[in-house]
Amino acid sequence: MSGCHIFRKGADGVRKRIRTPDDGDGSAGPGGRAGVDDRQFVVALHRGLEVLRCFEKGSPVLGNQELAQRTRLPKATVSRLTYTLSSLGYLDYLEEISKYRIGIPVLNLGFACLAGVGVQETARPMMRRLAEFAGRGAVVAMAGRDDVKMIFIAVERAGGLVSLQLDVGSRVSLSRSGIGRGYLAGLPETERLVVMQRIRDHVGEANWPRIEDGILRSIDEVRTQGFCLNVGEWQEGVTSVGAPFRPPYGDGRLLALNCGGASFQLPRDVMKNEVGPKLVEMIRELESSKGQPQ
Repeated sequence: MSGCHIFRKGADGVRKRIRTPDDGDGSAGPGGRAGVDDRQFVVALHRGLEVLRCFEKGSPVLGNQELAQRTRLPKATVSRLTYTLSSLGYLDYLEEISKYRIGIPVLNLGFACLAGVGVQETARPMMRRLAEFAGRGAVVAMAGRDDVKMIFIAVERAGGLVSLQLDVGSRVSLSRSGIGRGYLAGLPETERLVVMQRIRDHVGEANWPRIEDGILRSIDEVRTQGFCLNVGEWQEGVTSVGAPFRPPYGDGRLLALNCGGASFQLPRDVMKNEVGPKLVEMIRELESSKGQPQ
């Protein structure tokens, strides 16, 4: 394949094909770069990083068989990768259960990334105020993209008996969550089309029309009102509002913010008419803060 294609609904309701710039084999990695047909692309490095990506909050310990299933790589290949990664300290081998966990040196990469973003400490007081405004167990999060997921880098929550069990390091769907769709709305058109092709490859053709409709609707909502509303599309019984945010300081990478919670505590009308506008207001305040806590 010489390029990738996205289908977008026009004003007449007809699905029209849009071709993105040539992107090698049509796939995009986590950063939207060309895939394995690119001469600059180091396949062995890619595979090693995919092994590391398998470890997350809900899966802190994994064996070679589980890693092979998640990466779709041969077990022999995975075995060589985990041996190399453990030799370098990026994985720790737990001999008693014959499995691996992330090694301490990986933290250095995470801390370097967070330091580069440089906006979390400024944002936290504002996020806390928004959570308290929404009340009823609301969670306010800031996240960046990790391939087809969004990973939380800051979280604040309001008090309440029921609250989403999400924290720093949690991952949610890029294509179905409010924070993910808010992020997609903030991407430049060409980059967004490439990322959407990556999502399409991930979710499969059968699911793509429904996912695409939700993404395009959310992009339109961000354009018209500054945020998108998500009612049960990420997880049944959860309502959220999301919006893109690009800090004017730090490394300037695109992020997204959202506020969400249980639908019975945060009904649709409240989220759309009260919390969503407050989220946009908070983002404007952040954009003018110049890195100083408010």
